[in-house]
Amino acid sequence: MKWDDLYTVLAVARGGGLAEAARTLGVAHSTVYRRIAAFESEHGVRIFDRQGGGYALTDAGRELVSVAEQMEALALEAERRIAGRDEALRGEVRVAAPEALGESVCALLPEFQASYPDIVVQLTASADVVDLSKHEADIAIRAMLRPPESLVGRKIADVAFAAYGRRGVSDDAWVIFDESLAHTPQGKWEAKHVPAEKVRARLGSRALFVAALSAGVGVGVLPCALGDQEPGLARVGDVLPELSLPLWLLTHPDLKAVPRVRALMDYLTQRFAEQRELLEATSG
Repeated sequence: MKWDDLYTVLAVARGGGLAEAARTLGVAHSTVYRRIAAFESEHGVRIFDRQGGGYALTDAGRELVSVAEQMEALALEAERRIAGRDEALRGEVRVAAPEALGESVCALLPEFQASYPDIVVQLTASADVVDLSKHEADIAIRAMLRPPESLVGRKIADVAFAAYGRRGVSDDAWVIFDESLAHTPQGKWEAKHVPAEKVRARLGSRALFVAALSAGVGVGVLPCALGDQEPGLARVGDVLPELSLPLWLLTHPDLKAVPRVRALMDYLTQRFAEQRELLEATSG
């Protein structure tokens, strides 16, 4: 039994169908279909029931997925432990950050690279939450009340939020998150405090959000560290204390002593400490 086949089964089980599994695996929809069909034929067992366009696990499929998840966890642990023994100040460090902080992290990289020219930083900035236990990143910058006990790291600041708009724009017109971000603290706040009749645009990225506010579409909520730095935007009202969230710099315990990871963690901790007043909107 090949691990690649088991990983395909896991991808279909987690995605609920072929399309999501194909995106996860980076292959064509038809390739996933052939792999599943070949696996079931080779082993003489039905892993999935095809129902209404989706794929539901059979009893045999659930047993197989349980074992495959254990194998995956062991493989990931082995990968982290091997990475943890790398003593060199070189190689790649993958960082996942909120979209709103992506540009801020980029601005800090030139100084780090001058000190560590052999370390390559791969930065992903999005609303997606990466799984450090699955080695989807080496370092994560996350806004949350309390990080998982399985991770280690440091609190950077309590990030402040406020409403912003172009000077002169009416607060009867609002820009809010779309459905893809409705689950976030900001999305929930908007659902509670912004009447539907005042909504002028729903957007799915922070970059589009800033562009819409700068264009005068309406007012909307931004992290103060972002809104206060945007030319042409001004706060509309006070800081919103109910949206304040601790910002954490996190890694997996197996990676905390890896020199290249530790070097970037220490550097980001120092530089973010210098920006604490900006992040917490207490500088003025």
